[in-house]
Parts: sequence; C-alpha cells; structure tokens
Amino acid sequence: MEVLIAIFFLLYLVSHCSCSRLREAAINLNTFNVMDYGAIGDGLTDDSQAFLKAWSMVCAMKNGAATLKVPPGKTFMLKPLQFSGPCSFSSVHFQLEGDVVAPKSTEAWKGQDSSKWIDFSNVDGLIIDGGGQIDGSGSVWWNSCKVKSCSRPTALSIHNCNNLQLTGTRHLNSARNHISINNSNHTHIFNVTITAPQDSPNTDGIDVSQSSYILIQRSTIATGDDCIAMNSGTSYVNITGITCGPGHGIRYKYIFIMEI
Repeated sequence: MEVLIAIFFLLYLVSHCSCSRLREAAINLNTFNVMDYGAIGDGLTDDSQAFLKAWSMVCAMKNGAATLKVPPGKTFMLKPLQFSGPCSFSSVHFQLEGDVVAPKSTEAWKGQDSSKWIDFSNVDGLIIDGGGQIDGSGSVWWNSCKVKSCSRPTALSIHNCNNLQLTGTRHLNSARNHISINNSNHTHIFNVTITAPQDSPNTDGIDVSQSSYILIQRSTIATGDDCIAMNSGTSYVNITGITCGPGHGIRYKYIFIMEI
C-alpha cells in the first residue's frame, strides 16, 4: 500500500510540474518583448519601429491573448506612433513596466499629426498596466508653443477601444492633456498617477468624449488644468476616490452623469 501511495504521489508531482511548464511556455509564446525586436532603451535612441514590430505580432495573435512587454529598468524614446487594430483576439495586453519618453524636439512631429503622441485605435479589450511611466516631455512644447490655441500632442490617445482597462501607470508632463478617451465604452481607469506643473498650459489629466460607462477611481491627478474633463457625448460616469489638485477640478458640459 505504501508503495502504491508513493507511486501516485510521484505521478501527481510529474503531472503538476508538466502542467506548470506548459502554462509557462504558453505565456512566453504569447509575450512579445520589445527588446527582441531591436529596442535599445537608453532614452535617446528612437525605439518606435521596435514597438511597432512587436505590436504587429501581438495584434495578429489568434490562439490566445497576447502581451506586448516593455521591460523594467529601461527608458524608451518613442516618436509619434499609432497602435492600430482591430486585432485578431478579443484581448490585448500592453505591459508597460519600463518608461517611455517623448522626443525632446517638436521636429519629431514634422509632417505628422501634432495633436497626438501615443495613439491606440480600434483595439477592443485593451489592457494597459505594469507600473511604468509615460513622459510627454511637455516643456519642449510649453516653451515653443505659447499661444493657447496652438496644436500640442496629447500623450496617450485612445479612440474606439471598448472594454478598456488602464491601471497602475504613471503619466508625467504631457504637452497637452495626458489621457484622452474618445468613442470608447466600458472604460475602467484606476490607480493611475498624473503629474504636471501647476502653470503648465492645458494639461488636463483625463479627457473623455463620446463615451459611456466610464469608471475612474483611486487615482491622483495634479496638473495645470482640469483633473478630469467630460465633454459632449459622454454618459454614465462614476468617479470615486480621486485626489485632485492643483488644477481646475472635475469639469463636465452637456452630459448626463450617473453612478454605475
């Protein structure tokens, strides 16, 4: 009897270890590290193409949710770029553990849309997390574009991305508003930190437009303009546990607000 028990125990261990290895292998197969696609991460070299190559692999994954991994301990300089969908699977994970920084010159936007820096569009089930930082290098624009109406890039633009989850990231010194949510329903933003100088122009924390069922909670927003701005076409919004200031508070216009 003791021999049989020992055999069953050994079989259980072998089976358990094999399953763990299989799970780990599956996760690794579905994770695409930007370093494997040529990223340098020294904060100076343009790593945009490496990110786009990794994204193309992530977005094309058909047999399970895929992850684009931005590793910790590195700073990646990115020129204006767009992560476009639709993707092949119903969930895409952008794991931002390292930092990304915008170019130190406005010339990087020459010939491109100067209203955006990092743009996600048409990606349902998008998850952005990892504790990393998005630094918009806003002072470059604040010094060169002093007219209030001049075009400055939003650091993180999200358009037509339903079922979005944004959590744990840090957002610093956007040239304009830090996070823009447009035409994206069922959005959950929590545990984010947004910071810019008190005198920085038009640096809203989070702007929402043409979107419904928005939950923003447990976040700290200290910028030079609105902490959260809700614009036309926005409805069913729940904002809780926000530390706001300095800044102009929470603004809404022509919308219906309701807890969800």
